[in-house]
Parts: sequence; C-alpha cells; structure tokens
Amino acid sequence: MSIFENLTENSLLKLLQRKAGTYLFNRNYTVKRLLNVARSVYYYRYSKHSVVKSKPVRMVIDAGNICQLKCPLCPTGLERPTRQKSLLKFEDFKKIIDEAGSYLCEVDLYNWGEPFLNPDIFKMIGYAKKMGIKVTISSNLNLIKEGWIEEMIQLKLDHLTVSLDGTSAKSYEKYRIGGNFNTVLSNLKKIVALKRQYKSKYPKITWQFLIMKHNEHEMEEAKRLSKEIGVDELHLRPVRCDMGMELLMNDAEKIESAKAWLPTQDKHSRYNYKTKAKKNPLSKCLFQTTTMVVNANGSVSPCCGVYDEKWDLGNALKDGVFNVWNNPKYQQARKAVLEKDTSDENLICSYCIKNGFLEY
Repeated sequence: MSIFENLTENSLLKLLQRKAGTYLFNRNYTVKRLLNVARSVYYYRYSKHSVVKSKPVRMVIDAGNICQLKCPLCPTGLERPTRQKSLLKFEDFKKIIDEAGSYLCEVDLYNWGEPFLNPDIFKMIGYAKKMGIKVTISSNLNLIKEGWIEEMIQLKLDHLTVSLDGTSAKSYEKYRIGGNFNTVLSNLKKIVALKRQYKSKYPKITWQFLIMKHNEHEMEEAKRLSKEIGVDELHLRPVRCDMGMELLMNDAEKIESAKAWLPTQDKHSRYNYKTKAKKNPLSKCLFQTTTMVVNANGSVSPCCGVYDEKWDLGNALKDGVFNVWNNPKYQQARKAVLEKDTSDENLICSYCIKNGFLEY
C-alpha cells in the first residue's frame, strides 16, 4: 500500500512540526536533528530557493515494490511494467542510512509493496532503530511468520499500519484481491495480545480502512471492532483513484476512472461529485524540502505518489543521497513547484500542479 493513500497537507505538516518536540524530549534527540528540522521548516514555509541547505528529515525507503495482493487501484497490484520489480538489499539500506541517518527523524520502510516480503526487513528495522530513527511500516498483514511479532516488539518498531478495508470477508476481499480477511484479523489480534503480554507500547497500531462503495456501510462496525480488538487508532480514509496515474489526470478524470470504487456518499469521498473537484488541494509540496523517496533499487522519486521510473530524479546508491538532493533535476522540480509552473513536460510536478493536486 502506498503512502500516497494517506497524503493530506495537514497530516504532512503536522508530521514535520511534531519532529522538533518529539526529538527534544526523546532519548534519541540530537542537536543535529533538531537544527535540521528547524531548517526544513524554514525552507518549507518561507524559502523561495531551489537549492535546499537542510537535509531530509524523513525518508521513504521502499523495502520492495512486490506484493502478493492484486488491488485494482495499485500499480503494483496491476503489475504495471513502468518500474522494475525489486527488493531492497540490507547492504543498500545500510549505505543510505550511514550517509543520511544522523539527520533523519523517521524512515518509512514501505511504499509500493508489502514490506514483510523482504527477508531483510527486520535487519533494516533494527539498524535504523540503533541509529535513533523512528521506523514505520504499513502492511496488508497477510504474511506473519512465527516469531515475527515478538521481533517487532523487541526491536521497538514505532508504528505499524494495517490495511483492513472492511469488517467482513466479502467486503475486504473485493478490493484486497488475494488477501484473506480472517488471516489479517487474526494477525492483528495476535499483535495486540502480545503487546499486552510484554507490556509494550511498541508498535503503535493503526487500522487503516479505505472507504469505498462496497464497504462504507461497515464504518460503524469498524469503529466498534477497533475498540474491541484494542488497536491504538482507526483511520477511516477515502479511497484514491489509480495511484500510479493520479497525478496525470484531472479531477473529473480521476472520478470517472475510479467510479466503481468511490463511496456513494459525497461526505465519504475526497472529491466533490457536483463540482468534480478535489475537496482539499495542497497549497504546498512538503516532499520537495523535507522528504526524500527512495525506491528499492536506489532511484529517487519526486514524491511517494510517483510510480513510473521515467520521472525519477537520480539514484541515491549510485550518486549519493545528498548529491541527488540538490542536483539539477531536483532544483528544476522545486522551481516548478515554487513558481506553479506547468510548462516542463519532463517533470511530474508540472502535471501535479496542472491537474489540481497542488493549488495554483
């Protein structure tokens, strides 16, 4: 499941603003991290420069764009050939963290695939945690082997988001094709139970429920069940359209392309069905100044919603994280966003602005 499913300006800005407080009162606080957060806030809020002198405060490092499910609105599930399938190697993850880790507050070890399919996932979690970095994972939770839950708890994985779109097998399995509702529910309950047994607050568990036409009637039951199970929070989020194509479509095209899945009730959708427009377009792009998105082969995407390789800005493994961060392509992307320029057809950012994801 892509991070793009969760993307809102408020959530991203709150994430950034939380960092200073989180690390100021956290045993992993360092002056370097705190100063970097402050610089990042400045560049996001006030700077008009295409060169950013702060470092990423957060990295999305995809453990692999491979998944056992076939979700109809996901480019991985649709098996789009526009990005090479790969799993992140531990040695490559270590190389990235060794370069950038002292500045990072958070690493999200997922984007376009199922992270628990990567055999090195726990080594990566452990290495980042030793560096004092918050680690988050999002999973469809269909694959949990014996001992994995204990390892999550012992490594103090900070946050686990579980994709569970429904309170019945019929609803869940309509969209999460290849998934098993009972398996996910059972694994979720086991994690909560073992957290209690070990008296651990790790990992914080979010049940994510994407609201769609076929499951919106189960929202109230999800609220009840989430309390019964004991997850830390339930996120009821409107489904997006095709996540691999979203930035290339205007709002009317998005609505049309996803009409089989969008909620019937306008209040449950991210789109206004009468005006055929997104309800809350972003006013700024947080990714350009605070967050780097690295794919499993080291290539760097402009944001977590960009699937196709042709839009990549460089390669963190070949060129180095910080060399990519301010290379000419990154500068062009920032300049386009700052000036709301839609003229460069070689930048996905131009389409993002033109198609209404960012406000003019």
